[in-house]
Amino acid sequence: MNVADFASRYGPTALVTGAAHGIGRAFAHSLAARGLSLLLVDIDGEGLKGTASSILGQYGVDVETLTADLTCSEALERVAATGLRSNIGLLVNNAGIGVTDAFLNTKIEDHLNILYLNTRAPLFLTHKLVPAMQERGHGGVIFTCSIAALIGAPGVGNYAATKSYILSLAEALYGELLSKGVDALAVLPGLTRTRAVTASLTAEQAQALVAMEPEQVTEGALKALGKGPSVVPGIRPWLASLAVRVMPRKPFLRYRGKVQYQIK
Repeated sequence: MNVADFASRYGPTALVTGAAHGIGRAFAHSLAARGLSLLLVDIDGEGLKGTASSILGQYGVDVETLTADLTCSEALERVAATGLRSNIGLLVNNAGIGVTDAFLNTKIEDHLNILYLNTRAPLFLTHKLVPAMQERGHGGVIFTCSIAALIGAPGVGNYAATKSYILSLAEALYGELLSKGVDALAVLPGLTRTRAVTASLTAEQAQALVAMEPEQVTEGALKALGKGPSVVPGIRPWLASLAVRVMPRKPFLRYRGKVQYQIK
């Protein structure tokens, strides 16, 4: 799809959550390059300013930023109201968090924040913003998922569960909205070089990390939008997703739970 057709189908404005860093920031750049105006949302106000500044320096599009904690109901209402005023044609539900530890080692407050941000926020924003797309007869909604959605791996159980929820929701919406002119897509990245992934690594470890770049993920997602319910960008993650689907679960779960996380 050329730039003009993309802007016509998914414009005039895209809303991207979690846009301050990583995959969200890459989505913002990819969409600006396709001529869409942007409404960028994140809890990190300074990071948002950095994303907006870099886009304004490269593309001739309008950029609005909104600092918001999407685990809070009031913030969700505020973002949805701003989105409705901005004529959102593409919603990118990208914001998400996770922890890597045994389930019972993680505070319940942290589990609930993961649940609220990874599932309630995209559910709420999609329900609020997609009806206007239906009325116009065109638009799209993207959910940043994960190949973790394909198996409830010990150590990331709650995170994986939230991503399984998002994958199921995206696939259902693909079927429900297709005849209305609205495209839904779940993008399932594998290991991606983001701030969250590299934060605990040394410079040498980060350099040696075999991971996709955020821009590869977003370009793969945008090229797949409208062509199917889900996509796994990149050959290596795609092969990994196939392996996850066919491997025997019992030995994998026992090994990861007992050996890696010392779960009895």
